[in-house]
Amino acid sequence: GMDLAAQLAAARRQAAARFANAGLAENSGRAPVRPTPYGEDQAIPCEDGDVRAQEPLSRSGEVNAGSCVDGRVGEQPLRSLSVLSYNVWFEYPNTYAPRMQAVGRLADAPFPGHDDRPAVLALQELTLPQMALLTPALSKAGYELHQQPARGDYWCALATRAPLRNVQGVRWHAFTRSMMDRGLLMISAEWPGLGRVVVACTHLESFVGEDMRRQVDAERERQLGEASGVLKREVSRTGSVAAILVGDTNWDERSNRDPHALLGEGWADAWSASGKVKSAEFTYDGRANKMLSHSFRSRLDRLFLWQPTAMRTLIVEETKLVGTAQLGSCTIDKCTRAGTVRRLPLFPSDHFGLCVRLAANPELVPAHAPSTLPHALASNHTGTQPPRPAL
Repeated sequence: GMDLAAQLAAARRQAAARFANAGLAENSGRAPVRPTPYGEDQAIPCEDGDVRAQEPLSRSGEVNAGSCVDGRVGEQPLRSLSVLSYNVWFEYPNTYAPRMQAVGRLADAPFPGHDDRPAVLALQELTLPQMALLTPALSKAGYELHQQPARGDYWCALATRAPLRNVQGVRWHAFTRSMMDRGLLMISAEWPGLGRVVVACTHLESFVGEDMRRQVDAERERQLGEASGVLKREVSRTGSVAAILVGDTNWDERSNRDPHALLGEGWADAWSASGKVKSAEFTYDGRANKMLSHSFRSRLDRLFLWQPTAMRTLIVEETKLVGTAQLGSCTIDKCTRAGTVRRLPLFPSDHFGLCVRLAANPELVPAHAPSTLPHALASNHTGTQPPRPAL
């Protein structure tokens, strides 16, 4: 039989073939769209072996200064802020246009039941054609896109906008061990009135078959533990009040250990911290997502929050799922394992979007503090389960 490396190489070749057969190859020559200057050509090595992008330039051409410790003196703290994480699914390029249009709308939609819109968008499985389709909507909504510098068939990206400000130190940390070139895309940004926060997007090791489950589970667990250590050091280095780790963790509770045992003390799981609401549990759900033709469901996408002090500066207020409905009357023709084709409802992705509303600790923030900046400003350009499928 093939060794592990050969099996992984074969799996990657099969994925590439799916892209080519679906017509992605003819688009592969499209020039990358980079709204902000973060790319592999501008990455520089850090002293700890990470990769750090150059600091963003202000419109005057100077490096943004921004405090690394606190906001403006006497500033009223921003009360709440939302983070949206979305695995946008690299497969079926012929469906990219309606799906990315939907993701763009969701990235600028109010948090369910509130007025504030996401200030952070964490994307996984982003491809070049998807990025080209998403960029106009994100730019119009006031987002700046920060991308993973070393990219394969797909990659991670973070998009940020007001009320977060003074984004600095965009960094890529490649995991010490990964069969799939996975890592952490990190930024440091200022939460007005409270201080800096570190935000990291990740896509932990993916399931590629039962014969490799043990190896992949072990890699995934090592990666989560490594992420915890990296982010704690980043909080210390930047003088931040918190670290946010968000993305597709691919966590399988049937075979992976308790993530808190790997993260260590001080980490909170957003879904658990916000009351374990059943309607927001399964971010990958073959029963609710009618585009999927199986019944596997799991909480693959997660947000973890770490704070270095006993006095919690931030709390998790709510967790919701978005992108849970069919895109109008759109459908998708999917190939089954039996080689047949099924016409199914089209959803924005095979994952649902995970939206988390974070809030400043009410013991630290006056009751009259703003919940968010006005949307006009936020959008201003200046400112017993069946076998698990491959994901």
